[in-house]
Amino acid sequence: MLKDLFLISQVKKGDIKAFEQLFRNYYSPLYHYAMSIVGERDAAEEIVEELFYVIWRDRGKLDIFRSTKSYLYTSVWNSCIQYIRQRQKENECYQNMQQLLPGHTDSLEEETEYHELQALVEACLTKMPDRCRQVFQMHRTEGLKYTEIANKLDISVKTVEASISKALNILRKEIESYYNERP
Repeated sequence: MLKDLFLISQVKKGDIKAFEQLFRNYYSPLYHYAMSIVGERDAAEEIVEELFYVIWRDRGKLDIFRSTKSYLYTSVWNSCIQYIRQRQKENECYQNMQQLLPGHTDSLEEETEYHELQALVEACLTKMPDRCRQVFQMHRTEGLKYTEIANKLDISVKTVEASISKALNILRKEIESYYNERP
């Protein structure tokens, strides 16, 4: 514990070697902990990497009032819960959209409604900010994972998550508005 407190004090001073030691000591156990919670390798890696990034970025403001280990595990826990909630929200929105966009229809009326909705989605995509639309299409059309998109666009997975969430919110609002305006 004293060793960790010393490492933290050195990190606060900008000592990169101390930061690297802290990273080496905790990355693997934190990764396995995150993996046990979220069940996705890429997400677990991103959560732990983001934690260490924030520690380095905000090192001057870093105040750990309990053990370093407790602080790190609590931070990972909170990030995992946030990630799970975000994924659930996205999945619910996507499932709602899927219900509105059936794969096949039985009647001419349903067929017409399907095409109207498809046109609405296409129109809505053109109104989205470029990056948001690009990320959404890479994920939904090309089937790329968040980390693959992040790597291709040189952005963080958090930015990908935010873009997907924003796109789904825009689509949901447009679809709700369309159906509320219909007679």
